[in-house]
Amino acid sequence: MEDYKVKSGSQLICNIIDEKLGLLGYIVIDSTINGQSCGGLRMLPDVSIPELQGLARAMTLKFSFLGMNEGGAKAGIVANPSMPHEEKLALLRTFAEIASPLLKTHAYVPASDMGTNNQEIRYMLKSIGLKVPQNKVGIKEKGEFYVALSVLAGAERAARHINLDLSQSTLAIEGLGKVGSSVAKVFSQKGTRVVAISTIKGAIYNPDGLDVDKLIQLRNEVGEDVVNIYTQAMKIEKSKLLTLNVDILSPCARHHSVNLKNVEKIKAKIICAGANIPVTPEAERVLWRKGKLYLPDFVTNCGGILGSNMENAGLNGQFIENFIIQEIGNKISEIIEVSKKKNVSPVEIAEMEAEKKISRIKSRCKKKTAKSRLFNIALKVYKKNLIPRYLVKLYAPRYFKARLG
Repeated sequence: MEDYKVKSGSQLICNIIDEKLGLLGYIVIDSTINGQSCGGLRMLPDVSIPELQGLARAMTLKFSFLGMNEGGAKAGIVANPSMPHEEKLALLRTFAEIASPLLKTHAYVPASDMGTNNQEIRYMLKSIGLKVPQNKVGIKEKGEFYVALSVLAGAERAARHINLDLSQSTLAIEGLGKVGSSVAKVFSQKGTRVVAISTIKGAIYNPDGLDVDKLIQLRNEVGEDVVNIYTQAMKIEKSKLLTLNVDILSPCARHHSVNLKNVEKIKAKIICAGANIPVTPEAERVLWRKGKLYLPDFVTNCGGILGSNMENAGLNGQFIENFIIQEIGNKISEIIEVSKKKNVSPVEIAEMEAEKKISRIKSRCKKKTAKSRLFNIALKVYKKNLIPRYLVKLYAPRYFKARLG
């Protein structure tokens, strides 16, 4: 199926099974740096190995884009995350026990994802005796906000490229979860008219604009049923949201929602995602042929990881916000310009650059020079929170900018 093609093979695919408990899970490691990889652990009724392969690859590209010494991975448990909490914790405990050889050696470092949260991941790791610093599991509370900022940074630069006034534009958001809600908020603050949103329960549309503050309030109160409670909009099929006549489309839900079945109907000028791999490779090529500006998702949603790492380094929120908007924006402008010159899609340009960076990172990690040894030691000490905060904060801005390259 075109929905599930992965450009590169995975290093490891591990089945996690306990028939007595009814546990079925997977760990997919796409790449490793110094024998380690990182990526979210999701819990969904229909999670599959092909899906995780694509997501793990996206993590490799994202870490590479950010210049991080991390390999990409993803894991999943096939289950309903809304099950009784004790049953959920039992699944996570057993998952950790079976996967302990990978978890205890940091061959796979899990983070929260769809259907799991930071507290559950922390509990899971502690259940097998791992010590977990507070800031080393998943992304922090503002992680989704930082994702939204990198989505905004991408849309702003793309809008400049096609002479679109963001304050006069329209936006449809697929998936009003934590990321989608943050995307709605930051765009509305820029004057963009949010005209459509969706959840698993359906979608709503109002060409005159939705009340974003009211939507988020209702989302916090009733969850996915926000589409049934909000009255100042018409209900539409979820699939119709993707093909609305809007300026910007922001997929913030599951993978591969844009595919060969619907790509010809996409009307948005800019597709700027908060989700991972929302567009299939085949559909991406169609968007490029049609003149639609689809920005690489591993760039537009990298703000969560970047912002959280900067928080861990002690940098203040305003500095992080400005850094994401400016520096990620600059990188996206470069990608668009090179794409235009070479007549190759932005996704292909970004992937080629990421692949080059992966090679440089691996080469740097393999070198046993005094400088590389010192850097690796410093990185390990930092990860254990043993470097004084003021020293980390002093060097951090230059470090993050240098890593972006």
